[in-house]
Amino acid sequence: AVYFMVERGGLLSGPELGALLVLTGLCQVGIYVVWRGWPFAGLGRRWVRILSANVAVVGGASLTYAAVHVAGGVPPAVITAVAGQLIAAGLVVGILFEGWLQTRLPPAAERVVSLAAVIVLAAVLAFALEAYAGTLVWERATADDWVGHVGLNALGLAVILHVAISRRWPFTSGSPS
Repeated sequence: AVYFMVERGGLLSGPELGALLVLTGLCQVGIYVVWRGWPFAGLGRRWVRILSANVAVVGGASLTYAAVHVAGGVPPAVITAVAGQLIAAGLVVGILFEGWLQTRLPPAAERVVSLAAVIVLAAVLAFALEAYAGTLVWERATADDWVGHVGLNALGLAVILHVAISRRWPFTSGSPS
């Protein structure tokens, strides 16, 4: 179904589908990593929690894509670059720092502080990487393609691997010597 949706004059081009998928990843990181499942974690029935969270992720990504690309005319490469930095920043704040910024805050304030930290870090990353990418000569890819790649693959993957590896024996502080 995805093949026919993209190929041969389908609904979306390859870059458009890529941008939509990155926005889906952004919604997932925002809800599940940065906000630790809020507002769905409190739902009692598992099937209701899973269904509503999936609808929110897919619906949120689709609405964001429609607003930014379809209505706003932002190119897919720019969407991917910005969303890639937001994902990387969300992983840093949510996984790497594990709520360090939000210690002793009420839950609502914690979510606001987390979101603000993600936005500030993503803006710094995006501006720094775009500035550097602007100094290079691009033949096949664009600066925005590279910035998206760095956020998603270099920074995001590095955070996930760092946490996955460094929190395992023998690297944990409570491990036997």
